[in-house]
Amino acid sequence: MGGTIGRQWEVILGWLLWIGLFAYAWLRWRDRTPQRAWLDGTVLTVRTGQRIRRCDLATARSVRLGSTVTAQGDEAFSVLQARDAVTGVKVRYVLRTVSGHRLPAEDLRILADVVETGSRPATSAPALAAKLREIAQYGRELGSSERVDWSHRTTHREPPPH
Repeated sequence: MGGTIGRQWEVILGWLLWIGLFAYAWLRWRDRTPQRAWLDGTVLTVRTGQRIRRCDLATARSVRLGSTVTAQGDEAFSVLQARDAVTGVKVRYVLRTVSGHRLPAEDLRILADVVETGSRPATSAPALAAKLREIAQYGRELGSSERVDWSHRTTHREPPPH
């Protein structure tokens, strides 16, 4: 009996590793599944397989930008996640074309405008719109070390003469 109980941690560890591997595989499959998406006014509709989900981005309860789960050599894509204020439905849209390329800059700007246009936008809407515009401009979200914030400066200084 002591041998069986003494080896339980190995069984538990084995199951945890299998669960982790399964979760990783499922997340990768979910992120690589083709989607079709379109805007009807401010309502984003995303079709994945036979499932269709809708969310009014202008009045969404919450909006955020995430990233796809990748493996070495895979290209990461941004993911727009929004929860509808009325129905509570969560929409998850991987920001790429059906052919697997990044969304055009104009499409990202349109999404940014829609997120900010509502009479009751989510509190995170301005930050999300700024990130979408940044991705449209630079082709990716910039890291914190790449952003220059001059708002902390209180006085204007002339550069020294040469």
